[in-house]
Amino acid sequence: MMAAHSKRPGELPTAPAHAARLAIYEPTQKPGRRVGEWMQTSWGRARVEGRLGQRHADAIEACQHCAQQSYIEPDGRMRLLVDPYRVRQAIGQHYSHQRLWVLLRDVMGAVVEWESTAGHRGLGHIIDDVVESPVTARDPLSGRSRALWRVTLGAAWVQLVGADIALRYDPAPVAALAHGISQAAARLMLGQPGGTRYSVETVLDHLGVGQGQGRRNARRRLAADAGGMEAAGVVVERGFLVRACHSGPMACHSGPIACHSGPIACHSGPIL
Repeated sequence: MMAAHSKRPGELPTAPAHAARLAIYEPTQKPGRRVGEWMQTSWGRARVEGRLGQRHADAIEACQHCAQQSYIEPDGRMRLLVDPYRVRQAIGQHYSHQRLWVLLRDVMGAVVEWESTAGHRGLGHIIDDVVESPVTARDPLSGRSRALWRVTLGAAWVQLVGADIALRYDPAPVAALAHGISQAAARLMLGQPGGTRYSVETVLDHLGVGQGQGRRNARRRLAADAGGMEAAGVVVERGFLVRACHSGPMACHSGPIACHSGPIACHSGPIL
């Protein structure tokens, strides 16, 4: 059994690279309910029963990035201690506590299955449950205490996060993008090595954007979000998307979530 992690926000991977590579999240902020059809990409395939779009990705990434503590259960699930105020800061203050709760309800209701060419395979929920924790934080505005949340990640998802390329980046710039297609494109590019250059058409093909007006709209939205995408680490350049080359909070790292020296080393700590 893994001990609790005493950690700083940002030490847990924000996302596994294959979440975007397998197009688990629809490239829109207003996804429809999917009924389990396979989405095939060059990295493998995935299918979803439920509703998962880019706003849901915002919430999941913010929970992982902002987690104050984490603990892996004997059954493989991971408990995160999360301040919902910090999550709302990451995905946008316009998201009320209730709207965030609706996103998490959708995530908990979605069943995801994936098979990657890298050998990753899993079936389950990304988030199993969200409950109030006995741990509290002081509200800087009211001065009162507010309850933190205990967010439990599903065992299959934890296994993917641990085995996949672990992406560590601030999710706020991606969440701030105006259009879901821009968010999906940014997430795909953030999982590539620095300097990777894909044509816009290749990215849109990967994301399942068809021809006609839908593709014209997608190109226009990517262009409109070019400034925000650059802030997120992706440059829009004459019909291409380029993964910026730099280290720091947008850097990519690989390695399992296991007891080892490094940024996710195991430490003793309180039970959430």
